[in-house]
Amino acid sequence: MHLVHGSKTGLILPRLDALDRLMVRWSGAASFVIDACQVRIAPGMVGSYLERGAIVMLTGSKFVGGPPFSGFALVPPQWKARAGNVPSGLARIFRRAEWPADWPGVACLPETGNPGLQLRLEASLFELERFAALPVERAESVIAAFGAAIGDHLLAIEGIEIVSPCEPGLSGEAEDHPLEMRTLVTLDVSSMPQARTFDDAQALHRRIACAGIRLGQPVRCRKLADGCWAGTLRIGLSMPQIVVLAALDDMAMREVLASDMRRIAAVFDLAS
Repeated sequence: MHLVHGSKTGLILPRLDALDRLMVRWSGAASFVIDACQVRIAPGMVGSYLERGAIVMLTGSKFVGGPPFSGFALVPPQWKARAGNVPSGLARIFRRAEWPADWPGVACLPETGNPGLQLRLEASLFELERFAALPVERAESVIAAFGAAIGDHLLAIEGIEIVSPCEPGLSGEAEDHPLEMRTLVTLDVSSMPQARTFDDAQALHRRIACAGIRLGQPVRCRKLADGCWAGTLRIGLSMPQIVVLAALDDMAMREVLASDMRRIAAVFDLAS
């Protein structure tokens, strides 16, 4: 069973209590894999999933800010005890060093190295370690300032709204999961004539990229009255950005964020 912790809009489904019920219901008959590849997840939540025996998939890109193609999986130790030998066909995909040395059947994998993967993971771990060294309170102050800057400069544009990352009735969940739900904001920009639909927003996204501004690509998460998918764009913080902003004093941090949002707002105004 594939679960998502931190979708492209920050959504977490199912919640932990629902996962516990599923694990009881399907005990011994289902395997549980947590897709946390955005890595917008607190360390404690990773531990909670692993303690329950679920595999957690992560990537060193996206929120971590490392190179693409640097994904990995955290596997609880009990999986090794019940695992069969590595299928020989995986020798076309994996090398022995990419698996635990004592995993059953890894002898079928080639012993050649994969320096590209090693370097990508090393770069990602560097960013992860820098972020982990930040005091939690400082990271949260950056996240709060990020949200305030979006409110001051983008939500002030008539018609632009935030798409909630929470299920209806669970708005308080954003405070419980700040990394997942407050470092990534999805904007409904369908009120803009040139971004009314998903396809329109994709074209706008390309124009914004050509202007030197990198935003998250549109996602299909809200429908218009005519049944078309509404135009959306996403704005997110990354670990490297939070580290840089956290090193500034509060006034300078807010001014950097305000300047970034003003640049985005200016492009929106030109596109409308």
